[in-house]
Amino acid sequence: SDPNIGMESDENAVTIFSRDGESEKISRASKKIIARALVKKIGANAKKVLTKKF
Repeated sequence: SDPNIGMESDENAVTIFSRDGESEKISRASKKIIARALVKKIGANAKKVLTKKF
């Protein structure tokens, strides 16, 4: 863990874990950029789920 990111900082870094065991890192960036990346990832995943044919 980096003490220069997270709480009390304008920057953060995150790792997204998927159900299938894969992970995707979002490197250190402003929280605004990370939020946009998360919304984009969630939207893409929701679109995949909603358009999936059973």
